[in-house]
Amino acid sequence: MRATTSTWRRGGPLRGAALLLGALALQAGGAAANECRTAESRDGAVEMDPTWAGTTVGYAALQRGGIVYFGYYDAERRLTVASLDPRSRRLCVRTLDAVFGGWDSHNGIVMAFDSGGRLHVAGNMHGTGLIYARASEPDDVASLRPAGMVGTDEARVTYPRFVRGDDGNLLFVYRSGASGRGEWIVNRWADGRWARVSAQPVFAANWQGRPVSAYPSPFVADERGVFHVAIVWRHTGDAATNFAVSYAATRDFQTWRGADGRRLTAPLTPDTADSIERRGEGQGLLNAPIAAADERGQPMVAYTRYGPGGNNAVFLAKPEGSGWTTHLLVESDRRVPIEGTGTLPDVPRLRELDPDEGTILVAFPGRAAFRYGFDPVTLEPRGSAVRARAADSRPSPARPIPGLGRSALRRVPVLDAASGQRLPGRFEFFAQAGNGDRPVACTADAPKACDPPPSPVYFVQGGH
Repeated sequence: MRATTSTWRRGGPLRGAALLLGALALQAGGAAANECRTAESRDGAVEMDPTWAGTTVGYAALQRGGIVYFGYYDAERRLTVASLDPRSRRLCVRTLDAVFGGWDSHNGIVMAFDSGGRLHVAGNMHGTGLIYARASEPDDVASLRPAGMVGTDEARVTYPRFVRGDDGNLLFVYRSGASGRGEWIVNRWADGRWARVSAQPVFAANWQGRPVSAYPSPFVADERGVFHVAIVWRHTGDAATNFAVSYAATRDFQTWRGADGRRLTAPLTPDTADSIERRGEGQGLLNAPIAAADERGQPMVAYTRYGPGGNNAVFLAKPEGSGWTTHLLVESDRRVPIEGTGTLPDVPRLRELDPDEGTILVAFPGRAAFRYGFDPVTLEPRGSAVRARAADSRPSPARPIPGLGRSALRRVPVLDAASGQRLPGRFEFFAQAGNGDRPVACTADAPKACDPPPSPVYFVQGGH
């Protein structure tokens, strides 16, 4: 089966206005399938249904009440949600009539449970119509049905994410528009319906007479219920036009404040947000910052750009007085250009920023991940970097697929549905690396890269 470039329902690729019509048809109640069975076990792992292996795209895995839920694209590239009881191996699979084009790594899947225990799912979107489904019964994937939300600003959706608000209600955050000219919208789920949090967007689409796009980090809540976010700003679809880093905090996604407590004017722009650094375009700034807060609620931000030596480097930032202080943590020994459109496959990656312990996990392109230490007060590097080790060293039951190009073992960690904390257990499978959101060509060395067979998926218990 050869993957198409953009497909929303069975029957082949859609073009132009048909893209939106396909999404609306899904929302109106497109076909879905559901089945339950006892899954097979192999090497102590549970064998799930196979998944599309053409590219790496974000999948979701949650655990609630001892049941694990997994959002993925099946062998036919259909948006699918499975529930698994690891003890009995009872596996229920719900297939929705929304088909992934096969190559765009932007089209990730996100899931969350509302306060009533009903599952919400969104995914398969990159500047296209909203694709969203919700369950009518608690803890039941069989009751998942395509649905709408508010009905406006839903024709060009990208980067969907669910966030649990300080009041316990579910929030849905997404970009409406395109890279370089997209606003960010927030909806709130309450009393069985979605509504806009505010009449105006969170992040603006224009600034100083030019289009602009915000690339926010994940929203991180501190112990007081304040959400912290770092933002990288871009002018066009080209990553080389990333030009500034900002920060903002909020409790309700309506009132925003800087690190010094001053109120910020929404929609936020590079001027109205709390500015960390603005070095201009072409500086290797990557639109993937991360934010965190210490036990006192003080924020810290990590991001990557070119360092003094011209190579990719990691910088830390924290508030100081009425502004921010930044410090170089580590610079790579080579430079990977941060430029071009589409998903950039080989870029520095940051995870697990801990302002209290003074540690962060960094993986430069082509290098293993290392945990770096720093002084939480001065931000200066401290100690030697330690190579990150997997908590579970058991060999994976997943096996490489012959004939693919640049494929690797992919692991999707299971998160606690209430807290978002990582739990023991993960899903493992093989998939090709991203190719700038473009189809992968078949070659003599990779004869199946353009039309890959599906990869078996395994749920592995234990480890983190």
